[in-house]
Amino acid sequence: MEKCFEKNKEVLSLAFTAIGDAVILIDKNRNIYFMNKEAERITDFSIRESIKKSIEKIFRIYNEDGEEVIHEFINTAVVLKKSIGLKKGTYLISKKGTKHFISANLSCVYDENKDFIGLVIVFRDITNIKKIEEDFITERNNYINIFENMPLGIVLVDKDIQVQQMNTSFINMFNVNKKKIGYCIGEVINCPNSFAMGCGKSLECGTCELRKSVDKVIKDIKNQNDGIIEIKYIDEEKKNIENIWVKLRFSSVKIENEDLMMLIMEDVTKEVILEENATKNEKKYKSLFMNMDTYFIYFEGVFDENGNPISSVIDTVNDSFQKAINLPREEIIGKSIDDVFRLDKNFLLSNRNEIYGELIKGNSVDINNLYVHSLHKWCDLAIYSPEPGKVALLINDVDEKKKINMELIKARDEAEAANKAKSEFLANMSHEIRTPLNGIQGMIDLTLLTELSKDQKDNLFTAKMCIGTLLNIINDILDFSKLEAGKFNIIYKAMNLKLAVEEVVKSNLIALKRKGLKFIVDIDEKIPEYIVGDKNRIKQILNNLVSNSIKFTHKGTVTIEIKMISENKTNIELKFSVIDTGIGISEVDISKLFKSFSQIDGSYTRKYGGTGLGLVITKQLVEIMGGSIYLESEKHKGSKFYFIMKFNLPDLKTVDDTLVSQMKISSKNELFLIVEDDNISKRVLYKMLLEKGYKVDCATNGLEALELYKNKKYDLILMDINMPKMDGVEAVKAIRKLEKENDRKHTPIIAITAFALMGDREKFLESGMDDYVPKPISLEILYETIEKNIYAGEYTREVNSIINQTSNYTAEFESKLNDIDKQNIGDMIKIIKIAILDEDDTQLEISAHNLKLEFQKMSIENVKNYAFKMEMAARKSNFKQAEEYLFKIEKILKDL
Repeated sequence: MEKCFEKNKEVLSLAFTAIGDAVILIDKNRNIYFMNKEAERITDFSIRESIKKSIEKIFRIYNEDGEEVIHEFINTAVVLKKSIGLKKGTYLISKKGTKHFISANLSCVYDENKDFIGLVIVFRDITNIKKIEEDFITERNNYINIFENMPLGIVLVDKDIQVQQMNTSFINMFNVNKKKIGYCIGEVINCPNSFAMGCGKSLECGTCELRKSVDKVIKDIKNQNDGIIEIKYIDEEKKNIENIWVKLRFSSVKIENEDLMMLIMEDVTKEVILEENATKNEKKYKSLFMNMDTYFIYFEGVFDENGNPISSVIDTVNDSFQKAINLPREEIIGKSIDDVFRLDKNFLLSNRNEIYGELIKGNSVDINNLYVHSLHKWCDLAIYSPEPGKVALLINDVDEKKKINMELIKARDEAEAANKAKSEFLANMSHEIRTPLNGIQGMIDLTLLTELSKDQKDNLFTAKMCIGTLLNIINDILDFSKLEAGKFNIIYKAMNLKLAVEEVVKSNLIALKRKGLKFIVDIDEKIPEYIVGDKNRIKQILNNLVSNSIKFTHKGTVTIEIKMISENKTNIELKFSVIDTGIGISEVDISKLFKSFSQIDGSYTRKYGGTGLGLVITKQLVEIMGGSIYLESEKHKGSKFYFIMKFNLPDLKTVDDTLVSQMKISSKNELFLIVEDDNISKRVLYKMLLEKGYKVDCATNGLEALELYKNKKYDLILMDINMPKMDGVEAVKAIRKLEKENDRKHTPIIAITAFALMGDREKFLESGMDDYVPKPISLEILYETIEKNIYAGEYTREVNSIINQTSNYTAEFESKLNDIDKQNIGDMIKIIKIAILDEDDTQLEISAHNLKLEFQKMSIENVKNYAFKMEMAARKSNFKQAEEYLFKIEKILKDL
């Protein structure tokens, strides 16, 4: 390619530059050798940065499904040894991210010896052409929709009166078969005269008003007068002869160079029948109108010399109207209608010309839901002209119906307001309960750090468990409220399923051990490492089901089983099962589950506790994410809850296992700022930080915090949200603004708040905060959050822990953990050393975590912190760093 191009480089360069299309030359290794200016413009890559680069990095093209196709495009041309083009809908993504729809041709290039030396891609930007095509299709569809949805029946016929097209109103008008295109109109509508011999072939066809009208217009295209005719037809569904009066209009149209006649039919059967019956039975109907509940007024129009209506004189009214208007009959008859409807005069005057205009044409006028002040009622009006100059006005009292509708609307608005108030109440309730709980839990945690007897510690741990139970109840109620209001959001992103299951196992191990149950996990090895889903919601579902099984199982096993049902390139379908050997549920009682605030009977609430919302929330979460949940159970033999759900598969190129930067050792000289208006919460936080040796300032609201921030440099700020004068969100925005204006170093800010509804964390992080700790505050979570934000450096991304284990890895995890619990600290350290030597990150993380718990019980803070850092190092498989932390732990223990 290079030699071929170099021979005529100047000529070819000028030629490729002069042509309007974009050109790219590729050598046999699929690297770019040349591209012209148009190619540079479309791809946003200059020739300098494109030369010798792979074509796949510059010419990024995708099909309609979003799949990259450049590799397939080139391979096809090379294999077939001929020029090929791109499929319709292919688009190119430029360097700047601009989307261009393109047409392209790819040809192979051979030298004089017919050896393959490269390829030539010629392409052009057809984005504007594609938009014009789409606009044309949209416009065409709009016309089709207008035609199909016209309230008038429309049918197109040719010169032989054969139907070429008909709309929905016409089909519904005669209840005809949609497939009868190409038949004569009489055959389409099942005319009785043409039923046996065909349209136009029967003797009776000569008297057909429809055929005569169409023939007349076809012969004299200028004579397109409207007319009302009667049409008889056989209803295919009812199997009997029906008749309909239609107002027939004609219009000539040309479609695809064929002259057609458009018949527009308006069903006026009702009006014709009314008119005929009124003429034949005037006295009868007059009596009817006089005695009916509907108000009836018959009046004559008064017109000026130009034929414009100027007034109306009432001829007669019925008894219902006379009673409703509360005027003697003599004060009504002969009076102007404007005088009788004096309170509605402006309405009548402003609409008189329009109403009379329609009546003169023979049309009736309907006015619905009009408040008639003279009658003090909501009414529907029907106005028609039975004879020239005469007008009949029917007024139907719909006042009660209208008021009922208004009451329903009011009730709906009140219900929505009540629902909103309920949600606000629950949010406030959560905030108000969490704030004192924060003080209780904080004081318990601080007390646990002091010298206590065994009984005192047991009492405090029991109190903490009660706080946890209360928080679970609050969280269940808040989750249920969000689900009930339809405000529960699902956040889909790439997640490690095995890691999520491991976290579920960890959170339930203590409860399992307390009851002496065996925990089994079986995950199908064919399931990919990463799927796209809401990790927190999947964990919540599994936690609800597992904790439910533990609650009702006294001996035996609890099993998590995840199997793959199906898989393709883009998604996977999984079956999650939680199986136990518990008390089971009878077939009769199964129907009581998955219902709000429901348990099998009251005794279960007293014996096992709970709100009865766990399974309701679980079911709704599963269904929100497009899945279905089921239950198989037998009393005294156990239960199996399982749900089936589909997940998308992520683009593995986007899954980045970026890890945290190396942690530094705390100097405990950092200065922190607590911003909290609740004195108890402030006191608890203050003591927690002093316990760790930090220096602390306090502020009561955002304004005080802002003043302190202007005069001091803080290493970290703990910010409450709901405060007087200036709340936490406003304060953070002001601090971030000062940082930018004064080029100050970024100060980590952690939200410390009782707002714990779903979405609160994301909202606070978006406002400029770095992290979030909900009240009541866990001492360990607070310290770990501070450590993550101060001592771990800035996170480039959330840590992704990749657990490389077999399908029963969690069972092994439990077994290892039980072994460690029986050994002393020295044995734990030996296991850690073996894990480092074997580079077993799973065993290392487990052992470091348990070592941390042991030192926490012994209140050896510095060793506990190193164990925590070793645990973090294990998560990122940094065995060298873990070994350094182990050396420091051994040195401290040796000194002790």
